[in-house]
Amino acid sequence: MNTAEWTTLFTDLREEIKRDRTDYPTSSAKLLAHVKRAEPADREEATQEVSKFLAHEFVGERPIKTITAAALNELAIPPRKLILAPWWGDSEQPVVYGPRGAGKSWVTLGAAAALAAGGEFLRWKAAEPLTILYIDGEMMSRRLQERLRVIERSTGLRPGENLHILTPDLLGRERLNLWKQEDRDAVERTGGAIGAHALVLDNVATLYRSDNLKLTSNAVEWWQPIQDWLLDLRARQIAALTAVHTGKDASKGARGTSAIEDAVETSIAVTEAKDRKASDGAWFQVRFTKNRDFLGAGGETFEAKLEGDVWSFPTTKNADHEAAILDTLRESPRISGRGVLIRLRGTKKGMKERTFWDLWGQLEETGKIIKSGDLYALP
Repeated sequence: MNTAEWTTLFTDLREEIKRDRTDYPTSSAKLLAHVKRAEPADREEATQEVSKFLAHEFVGERPIKTITAAALNELAIPPRKLILAPWWGDSEQPVVYGPRGAGKSWVTLGAAAALAAGGEFLRWKAAEPLTILYIDGEMMSRRLQERLRVIERSTGLRPGENLHILTPDLLGRERLNLWKQEDRDAVERTGGAIGAHALVLDNVATLYRSDNLKLTSNAVEWWQPIQDWLLDLRARQIAALTAVHTGKDASKGARGTSAIEDAVETSIAVTEAKDRKASDGAWFQVRFTKNRDFLGAGGETFEAKLEGDVWSFPTTKNADHEAAILDTLRESPRISGRGVLIRLRGTKKGMKERTFWDLWGQLEETGKIIKSGDLYALP
């Protein structure tokens, strides 16, 4: 059937379906059978035409599209691509959280600079230069300028034209409120205009403000429109890193509803180093509290310290203790936690029991050790 004949009959079928209000399954079967009558070269376009009509005519009546396990198994899905190794994958939505002044913004700004320059920051390496939109709801442009200069001097990173920045003072009175759909749309238009591959959003407390005074950040309903937006960005292959403050007790995680971390692949806790003094510069601990897609050395807890224009990575007692626990599990797979503690006692690698169980819980939480029955082993 040539193109003109197919189009004429398709028009007749559409009018018949509209007139008789044929149900979705019958209409779908009838039109898809009609697609097979088109010339082979025209069938892809014919399928699109049929799909558009069905989507418009039967909105609210269409079944949810499923895929069988067999089809999923055969589907050519691209492997995970890291944009900042080892923890940030393409289109993923990680979260960085910590108390005020601990070092979250060093992590978010450093990660953005590394991505924009295609370089390294701390222990993380970008695969290639990308265009990044950095939105800060708290820090003034002067302070951001100072930090970017420090990052350049200490790492050699020059993000240049690839890093686009929005700050409160440069926006003037037009403060962003990403809880509102119109401001989220404005950010998407801005990101689209510059070709942004990823967003960095620092931070939740200053960028998301509900108009409903009864709806606090502890409510799932408060986070829902934001999560829907972030998931929509992910579906469109746009990555987004979000910074969140913790409450008074930093050990309890991000401030507000726990739903903030529900859909993320990676969560990073940034806390002040225990030995930091008021006279010290930036000195913080980085700990992965959720990491779905990577284990091993890249997921280990570490400290980062800025002295002058040099970043260093002090070895902490906890890092040594963690290594001792993992070494014992390598030597004795399938052992209880109590068994590991007993083996470490009386050695130079011994530690206080409370310290041991705190670290043991962190290792289990982050997937560095796994439980099988009553025993544990390395993944």
